[in-house]
Amino acid sequence: MLSALRNARLAPVLAGLAFLSGCGAGGGGGAAGTDPTLTFAITDSASDDVVSFTVDVTSIQLRKLGGAMVSVLSTPTTIDLATLTDTSQILNAGTVPAGTYLSATITLDFTNAVCLLTGQTTPATIQDDSGNPLTGLVTLPIQFGTDRLICPFNRHRLLEFDFNLNQSLMADTAGNTVTVEPAFVMHVNPAAPKTLVAAGTLTSVDTASSTFVGEITTLGGTPIAPATFHVDPATIYQIDGMPSVGSTGLTALAAVSAGTWIQAYGSIDPLSPELDVAFLEAGTGTYNGGTDIVEGHIIDRLGAAGTDPILTVLGHSSDAGHTVFQYDTSFTVTASFASTKVVRLGLNQAYDTDDLNVGQRVRIFGALTGTNMDATRANDVIRMQPTDVFGHAAGPDVAGDLTVDVTRVDQRLQSAFTWSAGGTTPPDPNAFHAQVGNLGQGLGIAAATPVAARGYFTAVDDAGQDLRATALANLSLVPSLMLVHNRPAGFTVTAVAGSSSIVLTITGTAGTGEFAILDQALVGAQPLPTSPDPTIRAAASGLTYYTIRDKGTGSTTLYLQFADFSAALGNQLVMGATIDHVAAVGRYTVLTNTIDASLAAVVVE
Repeated sequence: MLSALRNARLAPVLAGLAFLSGCGAGGGGGAAGTDPTLTFAITDSASDDVVSFTVDVTSIQLRKLGGAMVSVLSTPTTIDLATLTDTSQILNAGTVPAGTYLSATITLDFTNAVCLLTGQTTPATIQDDSGNPLTGLVTLPIQFGTDRLICPFNRHRLLEFDFNLNQSLMADTAGNTVTVEPAFVMHVNPAAPKTLVAAGTLTSVDTASSTFVGEITTLGGTPIAPATFHVDPATIYQIDGMPSVGSTGLTALAAVSAGTWIQAYGSIDPLSPELDVAFLEAGTGTYNGGTDIVEGHIIDRLGAAGTDPILTVLGHSSDAGHTVFQYDTSFTVTASFASTKVVRLGLNQAYDTDDLNVGQRVRIFGALTGTNMDATRANDVIRMQPTDVFGHAAGPDVAGDLTVDVTRVDQRLQSAFTWSAGGTTPPDPNAFHAQVGNLGQGLGIAAATPVAARGYFTAVDDAGQDLRATALANLSLVPSLMLVHNRPAGFTVTAVAGSSSIVLTITGTAGTGEFAILDQALVGAQPLPTSPDPTIRAAASGLTYYTIRDKGTGSTTLYLQFADFSAALGNQLVMGATIDHVAAVGRYTVLTNTIDASLAAVVVE
């Protein structure tokens, strides 16, 4: 349940580069057979400050044992990292030579990168960690060390890059500036993978074999690679906003014209090159479905149940050709109770406009003129998105009803919403009722516990709870982020690296580009105490991943054991290296200023 919450840092990653290997057992080849399929996808961990961050990925290369370089990205593509907190976007899928791989490089192009911060209507200035404009190519090398990537014959592997905006970016929302120190985690066949999404166009459908073929493309339509998708009786379809399931949905897909835009959500099949599809969107109601798009939160509503509503949506927009954008803007959306198609992400159920209540996050597909959207036509679609509510519990839930003093809805303060317009029994943000069922069992939620509930706001004519939750988290149990950035401008950061701990000593006053912060869910970022000395230790249980990035050599090395990581850092410091950047994610203890980190990274130079 915890991993479902986008803004609670529930899938944290580290600043720097890490490679989580395990492509398969065996050596550099194995029995003769078909070369393995490698699906490459990119994802992100959430940032409270970033609404959108688009950047071009131009190259991904693996170096094989023996020196051969293998490219796993056939076509440069633009991605919006901020939209990938719940999913991983597939950028390519194809075969690679079977064998053992020793290192990798990833190249990003920041020439046309655009970052939008919360509350801003214009893109932020993007700069590097020295305060210079960040533009052009940035190539990041990764050394796998002793943890090599082994890809055997006749297998399908997932290579997932996780770009952590929360640790890669230092956002100055008031100054509308972001400082970028790119951070990646590389996962191969992660134990708990995110849902994969493949976007492109439909080629053909074979109902007899329960498959369809599509062309994975860039968002601009440039072909990347063909792919075969497998469906089953539980696969859910939303075609032109009409939900269906199983054979009914596949038959409806077969009636769609070749070249129709599709977005397939699912997972790899480890024993075949196919992708298993759990949910498919096609036609209108998709990114390239031919309509303008408005995405954001309903902050106000006119219209009682059963009538045509007028919604005020605070968010951003794109025209159908994705050339004109508006940010942090209030849009007036007219919808039709009888005609507008209303659905929820990934569900086989049709809703209506009565389900569009204040607070709900929505993605609306219609005709936009200025800031007015007409979504009244029969082919217009409003898709309700899972919405996160953050606040403090009044106490334990009572028969599945949890009362919350709401602080935020996703990234927006609760004061942005006109709650009085929320139906016949509108929500009270100070006594908000979330229907959580048995989700609270074992979470230890009590009075004043910080919580996050994910779900959908109830309909305007619903006199019961205000939100039906599909996930719930006790945020006091959520990992925190300790982040230190040191420049030769004021701070002095030293470290004593022992076998079981790394003790940081921070003296001086922060200069330009320097910071030492502790970022905790709901509480947000605050200055990191310098006394007692901040201390990093290994997490008591679970998988651990630690990296050291040497800016002098440009290499990054992964360590799976804290003692090895700490010893390597100690050696670097003895050789005269200085600490540039430290990040650690884990359980934080305020009395000792200690973080028990499952993930940590140090950048030295």
